[in-house]
Amino acid sequence: LFRSAISASAKCGKWQHALELLAEMDPQQLHADEVTCNAAISACATGENWQLALVVLEDMPRRALQPDEVSCSAAMVACERCGRWEQALDILSSMPSMA
Repeated sequence: LFRSAISASAKCGKWQHALELLAEMDPQQLHADEVTCNAAISACATGENWQLALVVLEDMPRRALQPDEVSCSAAMVACERCGRWEQALDILSSMPSMA
C-alpha cells in the first residue's frame, strides 16, 4: 500500500507527500524496500529537490537496503535538474563501491 502511494505521489510530483509516507513506515514497523526508496528518490527528482533525494539515497543502508542503479540514476537526475553536476558525479563515482 505504501509503495503504491509513494509511486503515485512521485508520478504526480508530490515529493513532500512521498517523503511523508516513507517516514511513516518506520514507526509502524513497515520496512521500505528498494523500489519504495527509488520511488521516493524519483519524487524528489520530479520536485527538483536534490538534497532530499540524496538524503533518501544515503539512508538506504540504514534500512538494510543497497542502493542500485535505479536509486543512483534517480538521485543523479535530481542533481542534474538542479544544476548540481558535481554531486551527480560523486554519485556516479561511488556506484562501483555500492555493488
